[in-house]
Amino acid sequence: MLEKIKVALFFLVFLAGVIFFSFFPSQGFFVRLGVALVSVAVCLTLIWFSDFGRNLMVFFRESVREASKVFWPTRKETMQLVLVVFVFTVIVALYLFFVDKFLEWFLYDLILGWR
Repeated sequence: MLEKIKVALFFLVFLAGVIFFSFFPSQGFFVRLGVALVSVAVCLTLIWFSDFGRNLMVFFRESVREASKVFWPTRKETMQLVLVVFVFTVIVALYLFFVDKFLEWFLYDLILGWR
């Protein structure tokens, strides 16, 4: 129950900071910025000491670790793959063009006789 209260409080503090920064332009910019920074600090503190925040940090660390394991292609491999995709796209476009022209000829000229 305490965890749910922490997460709810996080969202309320975050929303209050955004509302104050957005809807009180009569206050000075630095005052609004200070309130926004304080609300961010309070939000980070609330999340840091909750199970949700700790699980979120574990998820981020594991995501970075998994991203470092990814095999990134070299520039040459990337250019070859781009060329393959481009050629395939042109072939499919030509195929669709000719199918469309055939169907147009078949329907309008042969069957309906409109031309």
